[in-house]
Amino acid sequence: MNVNDILSSMTEEQIKNYKDNSIEMQTFAGQSLDDIVIKLEQLRRQGKLNYYANWNGIKLYSLDVTMDSAFKKCLNCSRKTYLKREKRRFEDAEENIKKWEKEAQEKLPTWIEEGKKYIHPEKFEIWKKTCIASANGDYSGLEKTRSCFI
Repeated sequence: MNVNDILSSMTEEQIKNYKDNSIEMQTFAGQSLDDIVIKLEQLRRQGKLNYYANWNGIKLYSLDVTMDSAFKKCLNCSRKTYLKREKRRFEDAEENIKKWEKEAQEKLPTWIEEGKKYIHPEKFEIWKKTCIASANGDYSGLEKTRSCFI
């Protein structure tokens, strides 16, 4: 059912009545706004106009929700704009990771040399391995060896 057709055939009183007596649709943590809107649109196509979903405190109704109206109401932008922002954010994050990896490789000799000042000689190999793992992004829980440095 088309949103415009439904709303044009109803009075404001009927619309208000549907919204006031709506049944909350179950949502789950981490569920995307896209998924929620799709489910509400499915309910509307089935003729179930009295459902709503709560997305971060904002109610979206099966009666009148569209993908763009939901994005504008919840995120203050269209879905297209949101997707562009997300793509750019992802690209920026990738650039930052590459930059950090390069910096880590450049600073690796300094880290290792600096460790010589503070670490007992018998523990130095563990320090060196930790630095290399950290610079390569392979660090995964070497805290266990931390007590070896003290």
